[in-house]
Amino acid sequence: MISEDRARELYVRVKALKEHQQKLESHLEELDSKTVQLREMITAVKDVDTLLEGDDILVPLANGIFMPATAQKTDHLILHVGADTTVKKTPSETVEILEKQLTELAGFREQLLVQYNEVVAESERVEAEVKSEVGDV
Repeated sequence: MISEDRARELYVRVKALKEHQQKLESHLEELDSKTVQLREMITAVKDVDTLLEGDDILVPLANGIFMPATAQKTDHLILHVGADTTVKKTPSETVEILEKQLTELAGFREQLLVQYNEVVAESERVEAEVKSEVGDV
Protein backbone atom coordinates (compact mmCIF):
# COMPACT_ATOMS: atom_id res chain seq x y z
CA MET A 1 0.00 0.00 0.00
CA ILE A 2 1.23 3.46 -0.89
CA SER A 3 1.78 6.07 1.81
CA GLU A 4 -0.33 9.20 1.91
CA ASP A 5 2.75 11.36 1.24
CA ARG A 6 3.70 9.25 -1.78
CA ALA A 7 0.13 9.36 -3.10
CA ARG A 8 0.10 13.16 -2.74
CA GLU A 9 3.49 13.39 -4.48
CA LEU A 10 2.27 11.26 -7.39
CA TYR A 11 -0.96 13.26 -7.64
CA VAL A 12 1.00 16.54 -7.83
CA ARG A 13 3.33 14.99 -10.43
CA VAL A 14 0.42 13.83 -12.61
CA LYS A 15 -1.21 17.26 -12.36
CA ALA A 16 2.03 19.03 -13.33
CA LEU A 17 2.58 16.68 -16.27
CA LYS A 18 -0.99 17.25 -17.52
CA GLU A 19 -0.50 21.04 -17.32
CA HIS A 20 2.79 20.77 -19.20
CA GLN A 21 1.11 18.56 -21.79
CA GLN A 22 -1.64 21.16 -22.30
CA LYS A 23 0.94 23.94 -22.77
CA LEU A 24 2.81 21.87 -25.34
CA GLU A 25 -0.47 21.15 -27.15
CA SER A 26 -1.16 24.88 -27.25
CA HIS A 27 2.31 25.59 -28.67
CA LEU A 28 1.84 22.86 -31.29
CA GLU A 29 -1.50 24.39 -32.32
CA GLU A 30 0.15 27.81 -32.65
CA LEU A 31 2.90 26.35 -34.82
CA ASP A 32 0.34 24.60 -37.00
CA SER A 33 -1.53 27.89 -37.42
CA LYS A 34 1.69 29.71 -38.36
CA THR A 35 2.50 26.93 -40.82
CA VAL A 36 -0.88 27.38 -42.52
CA GLN A 37 -0.31 31.14 -42.67
CA LEU A 38 3.13 30.71 -44.22
CA ARG A 39 1.77 28.31 -46.83
CA GLU A 40 -0.97 30.81 -47.70
CA MET A 41 1.66 33.55 -47.98
CA ILE A 42 3.76 31.39 -50.31
CA THR A 43 0.73 30.75 -52.52
CA ALA A 44 -0.11 34.47 -52.59
CA VAL A 45 3.45 35.44 -53.52
CA LYS A 46 3.55 32.84 -56.27
CA ASP A 47 0.31 34.30 -57.61
CA VAL A 48 2.08 37.65 -58.07
CA ASP A 49 3.70 36.16 -61.18
CA THR A 50 0.29 36.21 -62.84
CA LEU A 51 -0.18 39.97 -62.22
CA LEU A 52 0.53 42.56 -64.86
CA GLU A 53 1.16 46.24 -64.32
CA GLY A 54 -2.20 48.01 -64.36
CA ASP A 55 -4.16 45.01 -63.00
CA ASP A 56 -6.77 45.84 -60.38
CA ILE A 57 -5.94 44.36 -56.97
CA LEU A 58 -7.15 44.59 -53.39
CA VAL A 59 -4.62 45.75 -50.82
CA PRO A 60 -5.27 44.68 -47.21
CA LEU A 61 -5.46 47.55 -44.72
CA ALA A 62 -6.37 45.39 -41.73
CA ASN A 63 -7.77 41.94 -41.12
CA GLY A 64 -10.71 41.65 -43.53
CA ILE A 65 -10.49 45.28 -44.75
CA PHE A 66 -9.24 45.94 -48.28
CA MET A 67 -8.68 48.94 -50.51
CA PRO A 68 -8.85 48.73 -54.32
CA ALA A 69 -5.57 49.56 -56.04
CA THR A 70 -3.76 49.17 -59.33
CA ALA A 71 -0.57 47.10 -59.59
CA GLN A 72 2.34 49.33 -60.55
CA LYS A 73 5.37 47.10 -60.10
CA THR A 74 5.17 43.33 -60.27
CA ASP A 75 8.89 42.55 -60.38
CA HIS A 76 9.50 43.07 -56.67
CA LEU A 77 7.80 43.02 -53.31
CA ILE A 78 8.53 45.05 -50.21
CA LEU A 79 9.10 42.91 -47.11
CA HIS A 80 8.95 44.13 -43.54
CA VAL A 81 11.99 42.65 -41.79
CA GLY A 82 11.50 44.22 -38.37
CA ALA A 83 12.44 47.40 -36.54
CA ASP A 84 10.54 49.54 -39.08
CA THR A 85 12.85 48.25 -41.83
CA THR A 86 11.73 47.07 -45.25
CA VAL A 87 13.64 45.52 -48.14
CA LYS A 88 12.84 44.90 -51.79
CA LYS A 89 12.82 41.27 -52.90
CA THR A 90 11.70 39.52 -56.05
CA PRO A 91 8.76 37.14 -55.70
CA SER A 92 11.11 34.14 -56.02
CA GLU A 93 13.44 35.55 -53.32
CA THR A 94 10.41 36.11 -51.11
CA VAL A 95 9.23 32.54 -51.63
CA GLU A 96 12.72 31.29 -50.68
CA ILE A 97 12.60 33.29 -47.44
CA LEU A 98 9.13 32.02 -46.58
CA GLU A 99 10.07 28.41 -47.39
CA LYS A 100 13.11 28.73 -45.11
CA GLN A 101 10.83 29.95 -42.32
CA LEU A 102 8.51 27.03 -43.03
CA THR A 103 11.41 24.58 -42.75
CA GLU A 104 12.53 26.16 -39.46
CA LEU A 105 8.98 25.94 -38.09
CA ALA A 106 8.77 22.28 -39.08
CA GLY A 107 12.02 21.56 -37.23
CA PHE A 108 10.82 23.38 -34.15
CA ARG A 109 7.50 21.52 -34.32
CA GLU A 110 9.34 18.19 -34.44
CA GLN A 111 11.31 19.14 -31.31
CA LEU A 112 8.11 20.13 -29.52
CA LEU A 113 6.43 16.91 -30.62
CA VAL A 114 9.27 14.87 -29.11
CA GLN A 115 8.86 16.76 -25.83
CA TYR A 116 5.10 16.29 -25.98
CA ASN A 117 5.41 12.53 -26.51
CA GLU A 118 7.89 12.28 -23.61
CA VAL A 119 5.50 14.15 -21.31
CA VAL A 120 2.57 11.97 -22.37
CA ALA A 121 4.59 8.80 -21.78
CA GLU A 122 5.75 10.00 -18.35
CA SER A 123 2.21 11.02 -17.43
CA GLU A 124 0.88 7.61 -18.42
CA ARG A 125 3.67 5.89 -16.46
CA VAL A 126 2.92 7.89 -13.30
CA GLU A 127 -0.84 7.38 -13.68
CA ALA A 128 -0.30 3.63 -14.06
CA GLU A 129 1.83 3.64 -10.91
CA VAL A 130 -0.90 5.46 -9.01
CA LYS A 131 -3.61 3.12 -10.28
CA SER A 132 -1.63 0.04 -9.38
CA GLU A 133 -1.07 1.29 -5.84
CA VAL A 134 -4.23 3.21 -4.94
CA GLY A 135 -6.80 2.74 -7.68
CA ASP A 136 -8.14 5.18 -10.31
CA VAL A 137 -6.90 8.78 -10.22
